[in-house]
Amino acid sequence: MKALVTPLKEMVTGKSDRLLWPMLATIGTVLLIVCVNPGNLMLVRAAREAAIRRALGALSISWRHLVKTCKQWKIEHFSPRPETALGARGR
Repeated sequence: MKALVTPLKEMVTGKSDRLLWPMLATIGTVLLIVCVNPGNLMLVRAAREAAIRRALGALSISWRHLVKTCKQWKIEHFSPRPETALGARGR
């Protein structure tokens, strides 16, 4: 009588282990792009607003103001609309 022991990793992945690493790398890259893109958009909008303020004669814009502008943009664009938050349907 002999016992046949197979590692769990080999049972789950089998021979497809070589394909899983590139797939994991691809998914990680896409996730990184998806997370970085809104951050860049917020920084561009804050910089544009700072340039407009400077052109209109405002004093120098600090990094604190740019961060405040980014937070305000995030609240405006990523918070749910009031009618969807209450469950009402658009008519």
